[in-house]
Amino acid sequence: MPNAAILDFESKRVELRFKRLANRLFAFMDWPELAHVGLSGLSVFIDSVGQDPTDPDSRAWAGLENEFVEWLLLDYVDADVGATAASMFLASPDNDLADWEVASLQQWADSAPRLYEIVERLSDSRLLLRDVMSNDVYLVVSPQMSASALKWSLYVARLLRVDDVYTVGAMAALLPRRMLGYLWRMLGHAYRGMKAQGYSGDIDDFLKGSALNLMKIMRAFSVTDDGDDEDDDDDAGASRSDTSLACLEVQMAGADANAALEAFSALAPVRPAGDGYVWVRLPRKDDFAGVAMYGRSDIAYIKPVDGGVRIYCTGRGVPASVADALRRLSRRASVLGGGRRPQGSRQEAAKRVRKPEGHEAKEALEVIDGLLSELSRNHYATWVDRPMPVLRGETPRTATRMHAGRRLVEELLKDIEYHEDLKRRAGLPWVDVEAMCRGPLAEALSSETAPADKHEAAVRAVEALLDEKMRLDGYSSEQVYHAAKMWNDFAAMARPRIVHAPIWAAAAEYASATAQKEPVTQASIASKYQVSVSSVSQRSRQISRALRQRARQ
Repeated sequence: MPNAAILDFESKRVELRFKRLANRLFAFMDWPELAHVGLSGLSVFIDSVGQDPTDPDSRAWAGLENEFVEWLLLDYVDADVGATAASMFLASPDNDLADWEVASLQQWADSAPRLYEIVERLSDSRLLLRDVMSNDVYLVVSPQMSASALKWSLYVARLLRVDDVYTVGAMAALLPRRMLGYLWRMLGHAYRGMKAQGYSGDIDDFLKGSALNLMKIMRAFSVTDDGDDEDDDDDAGASRSDTSLACLEVQMAGADANAALEAFSALAPVRPAGDGYVWVRLPRKDDFAGVAMYGRSDIAYIKPVDGGVRIYCTGRGVPASVADALRRLSRRASVLGGGRRPQGSRQEAAKRVRKPEGHEAKEALEVIDGLLSELSRNHYATWVDRPMPVLRGETPRTATRMHAGRRLVEELLKDIEYHEDLKRRAGLPWVDVEAMCRGPLAEALSSETAPADKHEAAVRAVEALLDEKMRLDGYSSEQVYHAAKMWNDFAAMARPRIVHAPIWAAAAEYASATAQKEPVTQASIASKYQVSVSSVSQRSRQISRALRQRARQ
């Protein structure tokens, strides 16, 4: 109880001081000289967002109004003034601020919405957040913090300093972790495209100027706080209870039905289970990291009954696939058995969808969940030693030999932990990632061997510089790994003479970025590494040519 009282007191202190700082900015914006700034900012906001934040009849009025005010005070730069309201207030000689207020408001003026991971939920009002770009960790106090947040969820937010702690501004949204890669790559791609066209700001300047676009994305993908949280994943959100289980009855007649079921049992996705069979969806081709391979909606329980079969499943696509396969096999059995169909007619198996009875649902879910648990355990038991497309043919274990590989494997482990936590929360069979995946990699993730010789030390120096510069430009962990893998493969094959590390780092980034269709130029990368354009051109061609030749061989 004493700890709870202290936490409540700190939250209240943060809330009161936050209001004090905000009210000072509001009072400053009420000056007659700044009236045109508010009007022009409102016009820009409405044009960009498509809604009027001052309209109380709008469904999103309360939240949208707060977001508009925050954007107007901290991000909007009026063309006539050339500065944000917060910056103008700090420069005003009449502000009479305490030291803590100056420090806090200066951080507000420089802040921008950024991407964070939820490292840990300390209480309903306190979170530990990690900036995915800078890797900085923040202890955040906010009475409005979502109590449903899962570890490693994506949190898009503007952190505002209040005295000696941080809180969350109005621009904040909890997103499913699967949005992290999409947002990271999209923002980084746009930023690098602007840099290639002459934009001179850093990633923080870009994010500050992109606040309105980030807000639109946040509203489109944000997680609601009424219990319908991150479980919009295919397997968790639709399968929170057996109420989503459906029974598809398919009627088939006589000998044709027996022959069709016999042929059906020999299909690759089918195996015996319970009093019938189970159909398992084949692994997704786009799951390059081996994460979230199977969910409850990927499995159907098929139970033969008099006159046909009953197909139980929580998803929609799998029962249709099963019914379609049975229909085709039933027609084939009819033809092979000498049956004839009237010309121009189609004999379709009769189908009916209904909600299963309690005993049916219990039997079906026991079979489905038992197989789901088995599939998940078997999949993750070999995950650490399975080559993966996302790791460019390396396994998680071998990828950890590179610094960029250790970081990417750590991200993949977080993806798995997040997904399994979703299943646990939904009451589905889940895997202990710590024991099956993270444990076997613990030593490899936490240690780095000493370089064998001077050449290997120089190779690692190039990789370290490549990692640092690419992350500053908003590249994702996967993209940084791609560049580091290209460089290490080339260095091991060609053993180049490394005199000036920035030249090779710039060349490796350009070769990797162009291979990934990134909007970069040799000039923009040469400027970043402070090397000549001709050096970037020559060395990047050398890297690309050598790797193409190896691929052909």
